[in-house]
Amino acid sequence: MKKLFILFFYLISIFIYSQSFRIPFRLKNLWGFADQTGKIKVSPKYDSVSINNENFRWFVYKNNKVGVIDSSGNEKLAVEYDSIERKPLHSQDNDFYLFKNKRKGYADITGKIIFPCDYKDIVACDEIRIGKISNFFIKKENENSWELQDYSHTTQINQIQEFKNFYNGNYTIRKGNQWGFYNVSLKKWIFNAEYDEIGSLSYKDFYEKKKEYSDYKYFAKKGDVFYLCTKDFKIAEFKNKYEDFFENKRSSAETYEVYTDIGKAEKKSLTQNNSNLSPTYKLSSYYGGPGQIKILQEKNKFGFQVLGIYEEKKVPPAYDEIQLIFEGGAYQNDIAFFRKKDKWGIFNLKKFVWVTEVSYNDITLSDIRNILLIKHKNKVGLFEINDGRIDFDTQFIPPIYDKFSTIQYARSLDHTYKSFHVYFFHKNNKIYPVGMNGVQFYQD
Repeated sequence: MKKLFILFFYLISIFIYSQSFRIPFRLKNLWGFADQTGKIKVSPKYDSVSINNENFRWFVYKNNKVGVIDSSGNEKLAVEYDSIERKPLHSQDNDFYLFKNKRKGYADITGKIIFPCDYKDIVACDEIRIGKISNFFIKKENENSWELQDYSHTTQINQIQEFKNFYNGNYTIRKGNQWGFYNVSLKKWIFNAEYDEIGSLSYKDFYEKKKEYSDYKYFAKKGDVFYLCTKDFKIAEFKNKYEDFFENKRSSAETYEVYTDIGKAEKKSLTQNNSNLSPTYKLSSYYGGPGQIKILQEKNKFGFQVLGIYEEKKVPPAYDEIQLIFEGGAYQNDIAFFRKKDKWGIFNLKKFVWVTEVSYNDITLSDIRNILLIKHKNKVGLFEINDGRIDFDTQFIPPIYDKFSTIQYARSLDHTYKSFHVYFFHKNNKIYPVGMNGVQFYQD
């Protein structure tokens, strides 16, 4: 069994160290980034940094300004903007909206400035091809109307009072009091701006389109005439009322699904106020591990025996109380809490090893799922439970901090979407990041 545990921790170390991450690292009052071992990769020189990695770009902050760096610390966008927002293109690419001096600009992921921060407003268009931005609605300084420009700043349409996104490159555009329908990717008017109304023919309360109109997706209305348009822009003229395109599909037979609140997780004692001297408890074992435990008692002291494949495994009766986590109407089989006099400890049921000594004032469940807060002498540490749904293990973080703040997830520097958990504590009005591997990402 000892060899199995050695192999288990070896496999964990392979996971952690075969992936590469960028973790916020604090050196006194400045922030940079380290890898998961704590080795500095981006020198600390910023007032703050983001842990979130979208397409290998991080926000960095200095003197109330923000910029963007890559994994090597190269500044793709200088730290000179009041704000930067990501514009998602697809899962592996994004652009950026830039804000500076109450004006807006636009840049791509390489840091190339498409529009400098000289504009009152900019809206990047959705295109037919996902991940491709070639057209923009822009509003210039001292102008109340919009222009539609392409990547090279060539104006396609001006004097636009209003526009609405119909997706796949389709936009309704109002010029004066008339509406048109324009595809920005094709640079083509589907309906010229001469209609009273343009909209989608896809929905009406409790109704659906009649079969003969099922291919039509959009409509334009001029006077009493409707012009219906398919998704590939074939147009037909109808002198119907709008309601004539739909039929009633309401049914008297309705079905409903009712969801009940399973309640918050809580700690429940197995040994206090229990008339059964040696009860057996069934455990939730959806993600593997023991399915039952039997409480052992001897001279008012308690231990337990795991039933099933670990039947020979026992914790001898030496403790005053045993608790398990109770959630969703079942006892969980991840962690047990042991009390001896007024001190508590954590035992890992799945590995059958102690996580901590029985020496801490209190152990509570955090509002963050699977986070246990260990409290001792007005200090706090934590342990994160691996309930089987994640492919890593965590180290016990001793209670040496004033307060636990939150947990964040650093994504690996590839597209495997592995994550490295980082816990943020507070102490003496400073932030203390600690990794799931126990590495302290700070130096005072």
